[in-house]
Amino acid sequence: MSKRSASHKAGVDEYSFHKGDLDKLEEAIRRNPWDYKARLGLGVIYNELGMYDKSIPELEEARRLMPKEHYPLTILAQSYYKMGQIEKAITLLRDSIKLDPNALDLYMLLGHILAENGQVEEGVALHKEAMAKDPWNAKLHLSLGDLLKKAGKKDEATAEFLEAEKISPDDFEVKVNVGSRLADFGESDAAIKRCKEAITIDKTSPEGYAILGAILAKLKDYEGAVNALKSALRVSPKNAAIHAKLGQVYKQWGKPKDAIRSLVRAHKLSPDELDILNSLAYLLIENGQGEDAIRLFRKAVDMDSGNPFLRVAFAEALFEAGQRDEALDEYGNAIMLDPDYPFFKAMYGQRLCDVGMADSALPELREAVEGRPDSALFRALLGRCLLALGKADEAIGELREAIRLSPHAPAAHRQMALACEAKGMKDEAREEEETAKRLAIDEEDEIPEEILRSMSKESKVALARRQPPERR
Repeated sequence: MSKRSASHKAGVDEYSFHKGDLDKLEEAIRRNPWDYKARLGLGVIYNELGMYDKSIPELEEARRLMPKEHYPLTILAQSYYKMGQIEKAITLLRDSIKLDPNALDLYMLLGHILAENGQVEEGVALHKEAMAKDPWNAKLHLSLGDLLKKAGKKDEATAEFLEAEKISPDDFEVKVNVGSRLADFGESDAAIKRCKEAITIDKTSPEGYAILGAILAKLKDYEGAVNALKSALRVSPKNAAIHAKLGQVYKQWGKPKDAIRSLVRAHKLSPDELDILNSLAYLLIENGQGEDAIRLFRKAVDMDSGNPFLRVAFAEALFEAGQRDEALDEYGNAIMLDPDYPFFKAMYGQRLCDVGMADSALPELREAVEGRPDSALFRALLGRCLLALGKADEAIGELREAIRLSPHAPAAHRQMALACEAKGMKDEAREEEETAKRLAIDEEDEIPEEILRSMSKESKVALARRQPPERR
């Protein structure tokens, strides 16, 4: 069980909040600052959107208003956890369990955080404490299996997954979850078998078909994957995520026209999802339809000109299509709309460096690192820029910090190899280059994954409000 799903379930079912409720909830607080539900709602929404600097104050206030409710503590713990304040999150979850010792989802959530904090045995013990309260809870066994899986204990994890299935052999959710986890272990035949059994249990759910499609795609059985995803769409024809997945499979299969068609449908169904828009735009560019991609973005920007996330996504598409001057202008527009957001400055600095304007890139990248000193990506980009300016010593300092923060990031090792070479440190350069090659990720892949993922998530606030969010 993921941390997100556990935290979502460890609450009260009577409360349901959506991003479109933001203005309504803020108005409720203006009318009555002691409105617990409104405070809680804002905190939950901001937490789900990854805007923890906004979620924490609202959840702290909700906690103050209703000190005996465990739900605000649970979501507050998740926000602190995502902000890197692990011990604070652990303390809050322990307090939450004291308020409701029968909320077993809390044990699962805390168990996973403890395990990720290096306290695996404590996480396991917490799951077993919960199991003593409810030994026939299949979700507890799935969660314990996930914890053991993360700890590298494949055999023990598999035993827990199979125990969950044994407890609830006819439970659709258990079947698809066990299938998905067995697929992660490379046990494709067993995973496919579970997905098919899940589909037999509930032919009306798209999830079994969709997971089956994803497994078959990993096995490069693209025809089988397409058939499974089409079955999912027959059940849920307006599911944008499944249309998008179908587009990805068609792309892997070497059928760009079918891929574009599927992604166009996904975009029409969910026009606010930047990840779908990005996938479609880049596929159009790769397929020689750069102008169509740019037109798509221009239309989106015209409809929502105040959204800086959309501006940056547009800038990336322009850059990939070779329209670099306009792309740099769009990065600038995004920064003007939200000047304090470090991701925009990082991307702008990266692209300035790409076109040989390292002098102009340097202040943007320094500001990005100041805004997010814990970002290995930003420090690697800054190191690259410093190296381009001939400042190898300073570049090595930034790159060392980037590697400390994220030792498996190939771009930082590759740039470190170049910096060491510039300083005549040939043995160190060779070692760093070998490390980068061993990590086996393309050099061109050094950016936007982290940035675009965050953009896609946080842009939902801007789209809900139709104005740029205020942050940091």
